[in-house]
Amino acid sequence: MKKIITLMGALTLALGILFFTGGKQIKAVEVNNEPIVDLATVKQALQKMNNKVTALSFKTENIPTVKEVNDSLNNMNVSTDNPFEKVELGNGFSVEMGVNSDVKNKLKQPQAKQSKTATGYYAIKLLGMKLYDIRVSDNYTYEYGKKIIKYQNPPSASASGFAGWTGKITNKKINNIDRAAKDAIADANYIYFKIGGNRHGHMELRFTATGNWYTHNVSIK
Repeated sequence: MKKIITLMGALTLALGILFFTGGKQIKAVEVNNEPIVDLATVKQALQKMNNKVTALSFKTENIPTVKEVNDSLNNMNVSTDNPFEKVELGNGFSVEMGVNSDVKNKLKQPQAKQSKTATGYYAIKLLGMKLYDIRVSDNYTYEYGKKIIKYQNPPSASASGFAGWTGKITNKKINNIDRAAKDAIADANYIYFKIGGNRHGHMELRFTATGNWYTHNVSIK
């Protein structure tokens, strides 16, 4: 009898885990297939740009999905050596990502001790008009090639959205990779006043003791 009860308990637990993880996977797939922004916001943006004809004919299937936007973000490699990238998603939508450049200081002989401000951002746009963005920056001092002496913790961060949407930073922190590298991390919620929370942004900016920084682990969901 004890064996039967034990087996039934184990089976119940296994089914519960399967249901929980399966549910999460289904939800992730559903989010990935959603348009990155709702049709009403797109039409409002087009009308604001006096593009009323396009606004009338625009359909949900013309809007890139969350997955398409994230695929583009994941394929971007933005750093102080390559400070800006932009991907056209079609139908006027684009994703751009950038960091502040440090060309003047790079031309100088590296000094033993230096202070820099590292900044990174990404933005999702429609015909050049911003729909969502997130930005993170950190002021830090380092011994060249050796270690970061001090840094801003938490980092500075901001987020914004198109009319009707508000961007709010929900988390900002520093992840200590090692003595010569840190990650400035920011999370944001983009809230539409009519339907509540809808999108969540994430960005990580790694800055180093060589005076370089780059974006990674960037997403929106």
